[in-house]
Amino acid sequence: MKEPLSLNIRDLAILILISVLTLLSSEGVLAASMIIDDNLKKQDLGPYVSYYMDASKQLEIADIKKPNTLTWLPPKDKRLNFGFSNAAIWLTTTLTNPSNTAIDRVIELPYSLIDNVEFYHVNQQGRLLSNYIMGSELHFSSRPIAHHNFIIPISIAAHSNSQLFLRLTGSHSLQAPLTIWNNKAFWQVSQFENRFNFAYFTLLFALM
Repeated sequence: MKEPLSLNIRDLAILILISVLTLLSSEGVLAASMIIDDNLKKQDLGPYVSYYMDASKQLEIADIKKPNTLTWLPPKDKRLNFGFSNAAIWLTTTLTNPSNTAIDRVIELPYSLIDNVEFYHVNQQGRLLSNYIMGSELHFSSRPIAHHNFIIPISIAAHSNSQLFLRLTGSHSLQAPLTIWNNKAFWQVSQFENRFNFAYFTLLFALM
């Protein structure tokens, strides 16, 4: 008669554990911080990003950056493809610079059909370090760097954490396959692509 009782207690313990884990996951947990590796030419930001869907489109950066007030979720698609949405999609990630010197990087968002892209860089004290607003609906000069993709420069102080926020809205599919680049490596790749495209279209027109 004692064996069924022990099984019931075990099952009850498992049920409680599952309930607690479900409750914790529903609260939302920010993704792990990305440690900037000075030896890498580029790093994919996808695994380090959390998102929040603002259906009202009313929240501003002051609301978003308040700690423990919103339910941030890990994206189901690590390429950060949210499809068509009437909401404002907020993305956030934390970058850590453990080195003794400041590190300059550029963030590339290669999907240029997003109507509006707002970028905010906040230090660990909550102070806004930089802010850019750009998008396919805005003039090209609104981009901090003249490029066909959205390219955002950042500088991360030595021995510090920085939190980045992106707000995306648009009438097209909202995709944000974010990559953080070493500046020199990015421009080398970009110049190679430009030369290749120039040679390709020159040949194409010559054959017409």
